[in-house]
Amino acid sequence: MATRTQARTAVVQMLYALDLGNEDMTKQSIEYLDERKIKGAKGEFANSLFQGVLEHLSEIDEVIKNITTSHLNRELLTSFNKNKLYYATKQADNNIKVVLPFIFKRDDLLNLNKKGLEGSTARIIECIKEKIRKKKFSELSGNLGKRYIALYEPITVVNSDLNIGSDLWRADRYNYINNNEIHLLLRMIFRDRTPKIMAKRIDELTYELNDFIQKIPYKILEKENTSTVNQKDLRNRLKELGLVSFVGDNSKPAREYTKVRRHYRIAGPKKGINIPFETP
Repeated sequence: MATRTQARTAVVQMLYALDLGNEDMTKQSIEYLDERKIKGAKGEFANSLFQGVLEHLSEIDEVIKNITTSHLNRELLTSFNKNKLYYATKQADNNIKVVLPFIFKRDDLLNLNKKGLEGSTARIIECIKEKIRKKKFSELSGNLGKRYIALYEPITVVNSDLNIGSDLWRADRYNYINNNEIHLLLRMIFRDRTPKIMAKRIDELTYELNDFIQKIPYKILEKENTSTVNQKDLRNRLKELGLVSFVGDNSKPAREYTKVRRHYRIAGPKKGINIPFETP
């Protein structure tokens, strides 16, 4: 059975074929998905996503044209990345989802250990999510709508090479720190589909986000950075130490699955009784 990730990959492939001039793809999407065994609910999801992108192909251009913030990463707004990295698409609830890349700067990030930048990136994202769950930055959560829970669901894993939890907002190749720059791919939900209104709110949102990011205490980012570096070092030394894994003192090992975290690698800490581990 196909996964939602495979369904999304198929949509990207169809859009790429369309970009190369295969106009028949607009009429052959169902057949294309069937050939790749993406059927049933997943097939409907993929086709709906594909048709939604087609319906708003030009809308993203109008939105971008009206955005004035310097935080927008315009270098990535190429024809190759269009409808893959950045796009606008209609959702099942008739809202419009706009996905765009942004850059925020903090000079003190240069002091962080480069080997642990995923940890600092993850901490920034989780700090933003904490505010989202307090009803701030509402466009980043679809007003905390249940269908958009993957946008604001907390995630404790810093990084994973496995293709799991791709719906979740986390540190990855699109969300990362490079020197003094924080690159974030923002997925925003709007009810008003007027390009000028969406662009104005995007400008406001990015300034609000930048102000918030600047105020995140450096010590929090440094602590997560150091923890990530230490974990990587221990993981690399497991074989030489004759160990299979390690558990740190005060860790709470019991895990809990959620609707969007169904794999043990991304399951969060169990709520309620969760006894901390202590070295005997």
